[in-house]
Amino acid sequence: MPKRIPKYVRHRARNSAKVTLNGKTHYLPGDYDSDQSRAEYDRLIAEYLAKPKTPETANVTIRFLAVLYMKFCAVFYVNEDGRPSEEINQVRRSLKPLLALFGGEQTNRFGPRKLKQVREAMIASGLYRNTINDRISRIVRMLSWAAEEEYLNAHIVVACREVRNLQEGRCGNVPEGEPVQAVSLESVAAVREYLGRVVRSMVDLELVTGMRPQEVRNITWGQIDKSAPTAWCYQPRRHKTKRKGKQRKIFIGPAGQEILSQFLKADPDAFIFSPQEAEAERNAERRDNRKSPMTPSQSARQRRPGRRRLKDQYTKDSYRRCIVRACEKAFDMPGNLRRIDSTRSQKERAALQMEAKEWRAEYCWSPNQLRHACGTLLRAKVGIDGARTVLGHSEKRTTEVYAARDFEQAREIMAVYG
Repeated sequence: MPKRIPKYVRHRARNSAKVTLNGKTHYLPGDYDSDQSRAEYDRLIAEYLAKPKTPETANVTIRFLAVLYMKFCAVFYVNEDGRPSEEINQVRRSLKPLLALFGGEQTNRFGPRKLKQVREAMIASGLYRNTINDRISRIVRMLSWAAEEEYLNAHIVVACREVRNLQEGRCGNVPEGEPVQAVSLESVAAVREYLGRVVRSMVDLELVTGMRPQEVRNITWGQIDKSAPTAWCYQPRRHKTKRKGKQRKIFIGPAGQEILSQFLKADPDAFIFSPQEAEAERNAERRDNRKSPMTPSQSARQRRPGRRRLKDQYTKDSYRRCIVRACEKAFDMPGNLRRIDSTRSQKERAALQMEAKEWRAEYCWSPNQLRHACGTLLRAKVGIDGARTVLGHSEKRTTEVYAARDFEQAREIMAVYG
């Protein structure tokens, strides 16, 4: 809602003008309706419209500041299609311990020592070192935004920036996060038979092309150039490094083409891999394997208008959950860990949840590990430079000539191995 512009009011006793902004009256220099008076009024109004209507800086609390910052993030962190970015959830998680400790604190009383207390709370919760550093940097980023909007004194931001990151081997017992490991082909083979046709094809495509999970989920026929039959070229509309001005071309060889050819769609903008299609196939298989006929009441429930509808695209979490559930079946996860009985005591449930977490960490794998497996295979076949070009890895922005050479090399490699 746009701000109401305060009126230019005459002050008869002084034969001048005044304007009231945020409860404070400003007396304008010069006579009423003079050029000097009007110029000062225009300047004050311009400042008033540029600055959001908020309480004085001294009255702003950390909690109120966090609310304003989340509104800013909802507008700033959006994807190209207008959907909220995952960064919004990361910011929300980062601010949670800050609000728990200092939500009611005045912003101008915050400083490096209190920021370190927030970090200690993160350490006590068992987070990894890199995760803690990332979340502290997001808090400092919020403080920088607050200083830019004049909700916070700038010297507080400068002081908080001096808080050093936790260093490896120099931060006590803070756990180190392990790098993502490539999943073994034996584990993939064991899990494949427990996956539906759609998710199984997504796994196979990711394994032979080295796509990121996001790129597999977002693929449509309209983004694939099939002019070169030896290796199709898939150019994602959204990818990880697009904001950095980098191109992303994924070349799909014969093996990947055979996988995609099973999912022809009339609409070029429809997602090739759809959870709706996967659910329809699963229900059809369940009906075929059914030993007793479906009752009229069951049929009515399936046709009910208010029945929850699946999305037309897999999300990051839904894709990962499909694989985790297949891992649980393939490697025989104990039943008491898969479904924890709610009748148990809180202490027993916590112990079982920890045991289930450890079990999944040992036996389950994530979609991103397929990309690492593909990179490992390509590196053994064509060397590290060839694997880098296929996977789209680069440390600096390259020229168009160098990029073109990389793309051609990737096309030749995938024509043989993809």
